Amino acid sequence: MTRQQILERILSEKLVAIIRLKRDTYVQEVVKNIINGGIPIVEITSNTPNFKEEISKARESFPEAVIGAGTIFTKQLAIDAIEAGAQYLVTPSVNTDIISIAHSNNIPVIMGCLTPTEIAVAVEHKADIIKLFPAGNFGIDYFKTVKAPFSDAKIFAVGGVSANNIGEWVKAGAAGFGLGGSIYPSSLDSIEECLSITKNAKNMVETLKDAFS
Repeated sequence: MTRQQILERILSEKLVAIIRLKRDTYVQEVVKNIINGGIPIVEITSNTPNFKEEISKARESFPEAVIGAGTIFTKQLAIDAIEAGAQYLVTPSVNTDIISIAHSNNIPVIMGCLTPTEIAVAVEHKADIIKLFPAGNFGIDYFKTVKAPFSDAKIFAVGGVSANNIGEWVKAGAAGFGLGGSIYPSSLDSIEECLSITKNAKNMVETLKDAFS
């Protein structure tokens, strides 16, 4: 897929499942259950052990999904992720070098921003999606305020989004969401805990559909 095709898929699905685990034991099981739950856009973070290998495995095992790399904040991490097969990059902060690296490899960037200045820099350098992070700590009113001057930007809310409040974020104008703790526990430590992920993912997908209907 081209950068534009990947971007369109992400914007269409509206949900990015963020996988950040302390051990790599259950990464592929989590990926499988998230996809089975109806979320085919998956981000494996660079601070998940062996994240490059896990991206490569996921690309091979789940060709119908779109597998990206998260917590990419240096040029080397961007290069490593792309070499592993990442189809998009997600940053926690603004680094315009990462935009250049991603675009030269024909993949999009979801760039982490918080302030209007950071959003302006990311937009000027053609970040494909803005990730307002940590959205939950600053709240929906803050989101509305910073979005107002950037009405054309596609802004995802990441951090603190759950099935209980996702409808309010949709009303505020969020184009999509990054999800982690709302679909699986960060302390995931058993196959049994993985089993609830499919149900939680399905619930988020259905809740989002209702919010946009």
